[in-house]
Amino acid sequence: MFLAGILYLLRAPLLTGLARLLIVDEPGSPTAWVVALDGHGHYEQVAQLCREHPDTRVLLIRLDPTRLEALAHLPSGAEVAQRDLDRRGIQGDRVVVFTASGRPNNDWVEVRCLGQWLAENPDVQITLVCDRFRSRHKRLMLDRLLPPADAARVRLWPVAHPWYDETNWWRRKEGVLDTFNGFLGLSYTWICGDTSDRWQSWDPDAYERSLEAAP
Repeated sequence: MFLAGILYLLRAPLLTGLARLLIVDEPGSPTAWVVALDGHGHYEQVAQLCREHPDTRVLLIRLDPTRLEALAHLPSGAEVAQRDLDRRGIQGDRVVVFTASGRPNNDWVEVRCLGQWLAENPDVQITLVCDRFRSRHKRLMLDRLLPPADAARVRLWPVAHPWYDETNWWRRKEGVLDTFNGFLGLSYTWICGDTSDRWQSWDPDAYERSLEAAP
């Protein structure tokens, strides 16, 4: 009972320290480029950074379209991002779209494509805006996929959820789920590494022609 009472009294610093294991915060001077890769966009934070530093430009990565995107039923992630940034006053040549081949909605593919862009732009640094409880996961992927010199050119800006952060995540169901998923994803990546398959877009017409040509 005594130990349980001590743990209860210390629950806030203990749980805060637990969540901080998921966070990598890399403060530093503003970079010339900013990018968001985790699907949530964080467009308000990206636009805020651009407004505070007029020379900063936004990098968007466009991957192979999903089936619904290819049929024009849904806009691509890059199109959604461009519209959201445009509404916030970030437009024109301040937004650059880098097109690469790869499976959409896959963290490893996105980081690999970011590495391609960094290789083509060897003299720039970039700020990667990401979920706060996914920042150590992102740093692990960057360090595993990219050459050390390129990984070092990426500075992480972890953005907290508007409802919670590491100081109070246990008070909300969403925070508990986010923390659990953060540890699950980090552990899986640490143990298994990059398990994504090589992506090849599927062309149904080509598939039908291959069936017709089959003996």
